[in-house]
Amino acid sequence: MAGSWRVTTVLSPTSWPTFPRLGRRPGRVAGFRVDDVPTTVRTLRSRGVTFLGADDLPFTLDEDGVSSDTPGMQVAWMRDPDGSVLTVFSTAPSSPRVP
Repeated sequence: MAGSWRVTTVLSPTSWPTFPRLGRRPGRVAGFRVDDVPTTVRTLRSRGVTFLGADDLPFTLDEDGVSSDTPGMQVAWMRDPDGSVLTVFSTAPSSPRVP
């Protein structure tokens, strides 16, 4: 897949919000920083990855299932085979980078 991938822990267990339809899971959420979230989502979907949708999340999602609710950031959510929530995200060049 084109672009670079970097694994980043985005939310700690104490900051992970409870979403009624997702529940609250112990542990951390792994975030994969990518260059282009919509393209990454479409590529991963074509390979069989299922992303969480509007019925699963309290965010506004576009047609690709990507949220831009956080200014300067795009995020899409999925689950791994064990049910853990994972994200792919990108930040605008003018936004502070998530360490």
